[in-house]
Amino acid sequence: MPTGSEIELTLSIDTSRIVRAKAYVPILDEEFEAVIDLKRTTPEPEVLTKECEAELNRIRTLRTKAKTADGQTNQEALDRIEASNLLTEIREALLAAKGDPDAAAKCDKRLLELKLQLDELADKVEWPALLVEVREWIGYLERATEKHATTAQRQKAERAIAEAEETIKEAKLAKLQRKLEQIQRVYYTIVAE
Repeated sequence: MPTGSEIELTLSIDTSRIVRAKAYVPILDEEFEAVIDLKRTTPEPEVLTKECEAELNRIRTLRTKAKTADGQTNQEALDRIEASNLLTEIREALLAAKGDPDAAAKCDKRLLELKLQLDELADKVEWPALLVEVREWIGYLERATEKHATTAQRQKAERAIAEAEETIKEAKLAKLQRKLEQIQRVYYTIVAE
């Protein structure tokens, strides 16, 4: 497959901790599947402590980003997360995790819940900033194409812009990040030549 080829990945996990990963490759029009059985292991308290610290830092980072994004809705979502029992339960389970494998497992499970909530919120916070950046780069690309592009480069630029606009309508963060990189590559190719 060529570098930068698009792949659609779907992950699902059931209550037995069996992970199913499906990857669809549009260029090949094929789907690949893998099944992973996650063994239940007792997480190490040191690892849990580091993960907890990372997620608390992530909350602070998201709060800063939420202030610059659309603000109020995301700030309220962060307030709800911080006011919920989730963080308290994580802290209590983390303290008990050193001598209690059940507490370590509970801490791990609650940390996973927190990560999922923060992942969802991160998409909402990062989307407006990414959208502004993509629109900015589309403008750069259009100006460079107008002044300097060959016919082939013009076609690549038009295709990249059209795909980015379509991805914006789909509202898929990761896919739009890849489209931004594609726009930047086309832009730099035109400018360099």
